[in-house]
Amino acid sequence: MTAKDPVDSLYETLELLERHISMLRTVKENQPVGLIRLSEMTGIPKHKVRYSLKIMEQQGIIVATPDGATVSDGYEEFMKEMAESVEDLAEKVIADDDTVDAYFDKVKQALIRRIADDPAEGGTALDLLMIAKYLERIGDHATNIAEWVEFSVTGVHKEE
Repeated sequence: MTAKDPVDSLYETLELLERHISMLRTVKENQPVGLIRLSEMTGIPKHKVRYSLKIMEQQGIIVATPDGATVSDGYEEFMKEMAESVEDLAEKVIADDDTVDAYFDKVKQALIRRIADDPAEGGTALDLLMIAKYLERIGDHATNIAEWVEFSVTGVHKEE
């Protein structure tokens, strides 16, 4: 058995979170709403709607009624807590990206000095610079993901 790629796992988790929040908002605005109608309104396949409704019902956020799904009394508190958690996480990821950027700049300067001191090390220095740049880009992607998730939860895009 091979280990699951952490990036794929992160994307799957984010997609599930986005789906749950989209469905919660749609249920809140149209309650009570049935599975088929919810699928049509959100564009989410019925089997995924069924799964998400089951999970959210187990968490006490959705209530199944004979007329369709409704949000529970805990909906507002759940959404508030979710928004706060996502905002905190996004701020940490963005702060960490600034740290990664600073390290990249330090590595770049060190490699420039290394090449100046020994031009024969140019190839190795270039390889190390590329690795550092890839790591810096991963930080940028993590920031973009954090901002996307924050927008999915809060509906507000962070202005630069």
